[in-house]
Formats: sequence, C-alpha cells, structure tokens
Amino acid sequence: MVTKVKEIELDEIQDQNKVHYSKDNTNGATKVKDCLICLLCTVIFMILLLGLIIGLYFIATNFTSIKDKEGEKLTIVQMKWLIDQSFTDGLNNQTSEEYRNLTRNIRESIIDIIVKSKDERISSFNKLNSFRFTPGSIIAEFDMEILTFESAVFQTKDFNTIFEKEESAAIISKMKVKTVTVLRVIQSAA
Repeated sequence: MVTKVKEIELDEIQDQNKVHYSKDNTNGATKVKDCLICLLCTVIFMILLLGLIIGLYFIATNFTSIKDKEGEKLTIVQMKWLIDQSFTDGLNNQTSEEYRNLTRNIRESIIDIIVKSKDERISSFNKLNSFRFTPGSIIAEFDMEILTFESAVFQTKDFNTIFEKEESAAIISKMKVKTVTVLRVIQSAA
C-alpha cells in the first residue's frame, strides 16, 4: 500500500510541472506565429488584387488599340530634304557608317516630328525607306510610311503644315535641314 501512495504523489508532482494551455492562456511565440501567417495572407491577397487590376487594365487598353487598328490605312509621303552638309561618296554606299548615321538621324527626327505633331489622323509611324542621297549639299529623298485612320484624308499641304510647326522647325534645324519638300501623298484604299 505504501508504494501506491508514492506513485500517486509522483504523478501529481509531474502533472504540476506540465504547462497546460487554454484558449485564453497562449504564449508569445504562438501569437507571433499567428500574426505572421495573417500578414503573409494579407500580402498574398494584395499581390493577387494588384495583378488582377493590372490585368484588367492591360486587357482594356489592348481591346481599345485593336479596335483602332481595324480602321487604319497606309499612307506614303514622298519627301525631299535639302541638308546643309557636305556630300561625300560614303552616302552612295548603303553599308557605310555615314549612310547609316544619316538615315538613322532622319528617321529619329521624323518620328519625333510625327509624335510632337499630335495629329489625330495619324495612328502610328511605320517606317522610312527608299533613301537616296545626291550632291547639292545633301539632297535626301525618301518615302515615309505612316498608318492613318480610315477616314483621314491627307494632302501635301497637310504635311507641309506639320513640318512648318515651331516644334518641327527646332528638330529640323538641328539636322541643318534647309528645306523640306513634300512631293506627294499616296493613301491606300481603306
């Protein structure tokens, strides 16, 4: 009988050393863990929400631009620029650095002019091609291809107006262009 009492006392002592948790009695580590999980869930939710908003914006803007492109047509503007620079034989060679630099400078200037013109009839710049340089300072002849909206009608004077604007004149003067001549405007059928 004595041994049984000792066993009971030993069990009671071990039970007193155990920590019992209740719903109201949580330690700090558990609270921090719960807060981190909550914070992580909130961050994931915010990222998903931001992704959804960006996705909807992207879809909305792309559908708008697709709609606009349905009503576009190609417009070719044949131009001639008289550039106040010395003509060299390198301008006769399409692979020369001089030729590539001049065509790149003209292309960048044209894009800048078209963008700054903010002409609502022009949808986008397409490309420049058919470059030909001849002596006489430098005479640059080329075709500018742009996409215009279906209802847009252009005449030579419309492009002369674009190139005569103050913003355009500043861009052209950097290239030492003396005169800009719009030779012809060709519009494809809608």
